[in-house]
Amino acid sequence: MTFAKIVVPVAGIARDAVALAAALRAAGPFNAHVQAVFAHPNPQAAVPNVGVPFSLEVVGAVIDGQEQVTKAGVAAARAALAAAAVGAQAEIVAAPRKAASVTCSLREIQGRLPAVAAVASQLSDLVVFGPLHNPEFADLTEAFLDILTKAGRPVLIAPEKPLPNFARDIAVGWDGSLGASRALIAALPLLGVAKTVTLLCVHDGAEAVSVDDAMQYLELHGLGCAERRHKPQGRPVGEALAQAAQDCGADLLVLGGYGHSHLRETIFGGVTSDILFRPTMPIFLAH
Repeated sequence: MTFAKIVVPVAGIARDAVALAAALRAAGPFNAHVQAVFAHPNPQAAVPNVGVPFSLEVVGAVIDGQEQVTKAGVAAARAALAAAAVGAQAEIVAAPRKAASVTCSLREIQGRLPAVAAVASQLSDLVVFGPLHNPEFADLTEAFLDILTKAGRPVLIAPEKPLPNFARDIAVGWDGSLGASRALIAALPLLGVAKTVTLLCVHDGAEAVSVDDAMQYLELHGLGCAERRHKPQGRPVGEALAQAAQDCGADLLVLGGYGHSHLRETIFGGVTSDILFRPTMPIFLAH
């Protein structure tokens, strides 16, 4: 298995650089194509709908202002892609194509970012985001949720500070659930090029989760793995998983994302939410 196309929603903000750098690193072992996707909002949507008619001059000024903001965003996104491509020694091309090395491109689509990103991600192997804790651009967080829970594509969340290595030593959060199984399968390309794979089980002393089926599945793919078990010791499971991944020297954590409904996890908290918005290492999620 391999990655051929990786999508990165960009918005012309600082987080673009983090996401693009992570995507290009993920593309490296597979000579995959990284496509940055920028959404052009409808300028007329910037005109407030308050039931009071505006003069043509006011409407025109608002639309012109939105168009200038969009132009500046595109320019910033192009600059971030150019810088990331230089750092990764990747070639910028006009459109996705298979090559003997990593390539990248920028695609501009009319519409709001969440909808545009969801459509662009449908035919992709992975979608990469930067940190999501900053409310600087809430549409990115909305796009992340839609892609993970509705489009069903695997997602990579990159931390602010990249680690020296990426996906060399991978930890997989394992609880035997459908979500964990889907994440394990979606991450197979990365697991296949990793130096070590560790199945992490965090439980509170109740009935232990078996890792036999997961180990057997990986073995059938020619992959070996280790097993480590931890107790949360009063901490949220997500926090305990992140700490366990650090303790075993992992530079990527694979998780099943939003195993319950998003609403339930928003209200009651959950494994995903505990570590998602301020990751200390790249987090690979599948729903």
